[in-house]
Amino acid sequence: MKKILIKLVVCLSFAVWTVPLSAQVTVHIDSMPLTEALKKLEEQTGYSFFYSNVLPDKDAVVSVKSNNKDIAAVMDQLLDGLAVSYKINEDKQIALYADEPEVVEQTKPTERTVSGVVYDSDGLPVIGAGVMVKGSLHGTVTDEDGRWTLELEDDNVTLEISSMGYQSQSVAVKGRSNFTVTLTSDTQLTPTIARQWGPATPAEQPKQKIEKSVKKTRK
Repeated sequence: MKKILIKLVVCLSFAVWTVPLSAQVTVHIDSMPLTEALKKLEEQTGYSFFYSNVLPDKDAVVSVKSNNKDIAAVMDQLLDGLAVSYKINEDKQIALYADEPEVVEQTKPTERTVSGVVYDSDGLPVIGAGVMVKGSLHGTVTDEDGRWTLELEDDNVTLEISSMGYQSQSVAVKGRSNFTVTLTSDTQLTPTIARQWGPATPAEQPKQKIEKSVKKTRK
């Protein structure tokens, strides 16, 4: 008799523990804020819901229609599309919590090296020519052999090559790694430079002669 009673108590305890998780729920909620929908579920199912006041989407409008479905299926339908998850505990308690934000790993752009050489129209290296990424302060200068090297994070850039006395040039990178550039003399600038250090023009020669005569007379 004692063995029968023990078995009966064990069976009853197991049945009571499994009811909350396997109970079938029938409920119909149409276009209602989530917080109001949870109150209605509490009234119709006997489940208790616990959540924070800062729960995301707690005011989102939800709908659910269930006929003899378990509580998990009802919750899945109720929270579909919301940033909210749930956990069913014993004693018909359901805890709601915010989904953990997805961490998007930001990868650092891959740098690559581009290089080149700058010549003048005579095939001689241009020393100290500037090689700049257009629209930025990122750049370098050519060495004594006219060569240069630069690190880039983006292929969709344009390089500007310039030097005093030469016409500037622009070249698009577009996946290239090596550049050979020939700079031509700036015809508008060269005559001015020549006149600053060259011989006097015919118009200036009489003036120089007069100045020399004045100096000799004073002596």
